[in-house]
Amino acid sequence: MIKKRERVSRGKEFSPKGEISMKNNNKILIETKERIDKFAMKISEGMSRPRRKFVKQVIYGMQAARDVKLSEIARSLCEKIKLIKI
Repeated sequence: MIKKRERVSRGKEFSPKGEISMKNNNKILIETKERIDKFAMKISEGMSRPRRKFVKQVIYGMQAARDVKLSEIARSLCEKIKLIKI
């Protein structure tokens, strides 16, 4: 018995239940990170390397957290740093 593994719609691969496959998930993730990197480089042009890295991480964190609060951005980056309340 052969199962229909994929249904193609606008370049996306779907499993029988209609879920997007992991292969396309990774592709989307890579494309998103590349776009964030490009955008961060544009707006941080002329800054030092540590500041450019900070800008990139803040933009990525805002996108991942879907929030602009610094504490939520920090949580979305999943780094092993304590979040201190001041």
